[in-house]
Amino acid sequence: MYFPNETGKRVYLGKRYEKFLRHKGPNLLPTQPYAICAQVDPWSVAIPFGHIADYIDTRQELEYWLTSSDQRVGIVKYIFKEAGITIHRCGLGGSASLGCESSDNDIDLLIFGSSTVLLCKQAIESALRSGDLDLMTREIVSLYVERYARMYGLNQDYLNSVFSYDLTKVYYRGQKISFIFTYSEDERKKIPAILYARKSCQAPEICIKAYIIDNTASWLYPRKYIVKKPSGQTYQVWSHHWLKDPVTPAGTLVEVMGRNLGDGIISLTDMHHHIAP
Repeated sequence: MYFPNETGKRVYLGKRYEKFLRHKGPNLLPTQPYAICAQVDPWSVAIPFGHIADYIDTRQELEYWLTSSDQRVGIVKYIFKEAGITIHRCGLGGSASLGCESSDNDIDLLIFGSSTVLLCKQAIESALRSGDLDLMTREIVSLYVERYARMYGLNQDYLNSVFSYDLTKVYYRGQKISFIFTYSEDERKKIPAILYARKSCQAPEICIKAYIIDNTASWLYPRKYIVKKPSGQTYQVWSHHWLKDPVTPAGTLVEVMGRNLGDGIISLTDMHHHIAP
């Protein structure tokens, strides 16, 4: 996983790396201690093995953080209460859980279980309407738009509409809170095991036109869509890092570009793989 130092940077072999910067080389995959390699994080950099954290108790880290003096603690507790989410169904990820956050770092909240998604979204929307939270500013949105347009080759106007109303990235008094919805342990069987196989990195690429028929799990991580080609064939489309706007309505015709893992499963975990209108 990406492990920054206290300034958010890492110097390795005389080169400086920052988040969202990938170490490139001829036929070189990022160094990772697990089989999935580049599948997990397309921005991974080659870093010393000893600097990789292989286990973090995210629930425990969240409990510690909730007792801190961070000004965001109160609003996070409020959202959990409004959504009826107990602390044991949540965790803390990112640099804060690793103990290397800076004063202006965002807080990455992990929300476990598909049943929590809708209620948490409603609580966030309520806090936005009351003025307790803010969406990303135009300036911040433009940074996301530029980055994803460059990485995925997507239309900037489209990306602007996606990020301008992104409920998973909100601000409390100028400090960012990120909500990351993920499957709980007892839901892991819903995720195809082939996504985590080493051979998935070498699967052939596929590009299809298809209609969204189900997107109920698309807020979860890894994200998922069900799409159907005009011929009637259906696919599960999965992403480990980013996917098109999670609220795309059913019936929308989209272009899907990813790796064909067989059995109707498409992985969007490589650079430039996407779902787009």
